[in-house]
Amino acid sequence: MSRKYLKKFCKRCVEEIPYPENPTTAILESWYRRSHCDNCIGERSKRPIRKSEGRCATCLETKPIGDFPSGNRTSGTDEAYKYAYCKECHSERQRSHRLFVLYRITAVEYDIILAYQGGCCAICKRPPTGNRLAVDHDHKTGLIRGLVCWTCNRALGLLRDRLSSAQALVDYLLGNPATLALGSVRYGLVGKAQHKKKMVYGSADGPIEPKEKTRSKARRIRKK
Repeated sequence: MSRKYLKKFCKRCVEEIPYPENPTTAILESWYRRSHCDNCIGERSKRPIRKSEGRCATCLETKPIGDFPSGNRTSGTDEAYKYAYCKECHSERQRSHRLFVLYRITAVEYDIILAYQGGCCAICKRPPTGNRLAVDHDHKTGLIRGLVCWTCNRALGLLRDRLSSAQALVDYLLGNPATLALGSVRYGLVGKAQHKKKMVYGSADGPIEPKEKTRSKARRIRKK
C-alpha cells in the first residue's frame, strides 16, 4: 500500500499522527496501535496532583486522589504528577498490555478462554484463589494452550512439556514400584516426611494416631 494512504488521526484533537520515518516492524506495530497524538498522550497520561479528589479518564468516576498512582515525572515547579486514570484502571491497562505483548491475546480473549474452562484451571479443575490463572504456551512454537494455575504451570515446566515424562509419572503413581520390590505394602508418615510434634503414620485401615506418653510413677515423685 502506498504511504500516502496510510494516515491516522488523533481521536481527541483530530490532528494527523505522522507516519514514522525509516520504520521498522516494531515501530510500525506501535504506530498502528496508536489512537492519540504525542500532545494528547502527554496531557492524558499525567496531570498535577489535586488536593482531595480526581476524575479517572478511563472509568470516568470521581475518586479520592489517593486512588490514583503516582508518576515519575515532575513539572518545572517540582510539583508531583498523578496518572489520569485510577489504580484499578491502571492495573487493567498494564494487564492488557502484558497479555498482548507476551501472548498476542487481548483481555477479552483471556476472559473467553477462562469462561470456556468454567473459570477453573484446565488441569486440576480448581478455581483461582489469589492470583489469576497463568497463560500456558508452548515454549518452542509459542502456541497458546490454555489457562492453568501457577502450581500446574510449574509442574509443566518441571516436566518440560514432554508427554513421555507425563505418562511415566502416571505409570509411577499407579505402579508403586516399592510395593512390587518388597512384596508387601509399607506405610510411612502422613504428610511431609519430617520430624513433627505429632508423628502420624499411615496404615491400610487409616492413619494411626500416636499414643500419649505417660511418665512413670517414680519420675513423677522425683519431680515433686
